[in-house]
Order: sequence, then C-alpha cells, then structure tokens
Amino acid sequence: MTMYIKFLIVLLICSKATAQSPSIPPIQFSRPTSQSPSQLDSLLGMDPHTDLAVSVGVANNFAGSFRTHYAIYKPNGRVILYHSRQPSFQPIDTTIMKEVLNRRRSKKLLALLWATFDSTGFLINPDSLNLTTKTDARGRSHMMNVEDGSNYSFGIWGSKGRTFYVTYSPEPYIRGKYDGWASRERFMYLWNGYMAELDKSSTASEVAKKR
Repeated sequence: MTMYIKFLIVLLICSKATAQSPSIPPIQFSRPTSQSPSQLDSLLGMDPHTDLAVSVGVANNFAGSFRTHYAIYKPNGRVILYHSRQPSFQPIDTTIMKEVLNRRRSKKLLALLWATFDSTGFLINPDSLNLTTKTDARGRSHMMNVEDGSNYSFGIWGSKGRTFYVTYSPEPYIRGKYDGWASRERFMYLWNGYMAELDKSSTASEVAKKR
C-alpha cells in the first residue's frame, strides 16, 4: 500500500473522530521524557503533560542552510505548527513562525501522524543510521564518505517519552545498499511524509505573511 493511499484511508478514519477525543497511535518511545519542560517546549507553548510534538529538519552546514518544522498535537484535536530557519531543537523566538491550524487541516495532520506510523511505530535502530561501510559477496569491505551533504532529523516526544534521530546524506547509502540502508529508508519514509506537508504549509504561511 502506497503512503498516499494509506494517508487517504487514515484521513477518512480520523474525520470520524470527535475533537474532544482525537485518536493518537500507541507510540513506543526510545527514551523516557525529561522531568521538567525544556526551553524548546516553553517556546512552542507545549504542555508536556498532554501535548505530543513532532519535529522534522534538514541542515547543511556547508551551505549555511537550515529548515525545521514542529507540529504540536493538542488534546482538543487541534494542531499548531511552528516553522524555523534554525537547526532542530535550536530555534530562537526571532526566527520561528507560528501557525494555528483549523479543524480540517488539524485532522489532516492527525491523519499524517497515523500514516507515518505502522507496526514498528516510530522506532528505528539509531546505530544503523550513519554507517558508511558494506561487505560485498567476496567478503571485501567498502567505505563511502559523502562530502557537503545534509543532516536530516526527525523527532517525536510527549509525556510518555521521546525519540530523536539524525542521519547524514542517506540517499546514496540507500541506493548502494550500505549497512543500515533499511533503517535509513524507514527514517526517510517518516521524514518525507512530514516534510512534504509541513514545507507546503510553511510556504503558504510565508506568502500570506507578505500580503
């Protein structure tokens, strides 16, 4: 099943949910959450006891290019987006843009949360996301180093825990079937699903802001 078809099915399911009790997938986090709210949580207006947050970002230090989006899921079914030109978990209030979504678009983001969730949840082996070697049929080891690439990040956290991943220039390692390529592919499935939607939202907000 393609992600687009899966997204449409989940969107139909989520459209029947009430705003008072939105359905959140049973996420298993890789680490326990912090006992006290972080500076980022405060900046995003996040209630660490009730809200769920997702972050997706890409950073190219060589080009000095950074882009991070945050989706904050509220218990009443609404979603608030924040767009930043800073690396993940390093926004400052002068570079972050807030966008409160209506119920229709909030349902769409809730459907996206489900569409990027499957039997493995959001769990990926982090140790395999940045491997640079592979062994061929003759037992020979090959290494590939990519220069001037970008770091891709994906994070999800809430009251029950947190999960955060970073991988460097994953595409050539996936194409070349290097060690950890399946984990990189799973990571990019999550990353692309969110970035496609949040990038579009960010662009629309920038246009509206200039009018």
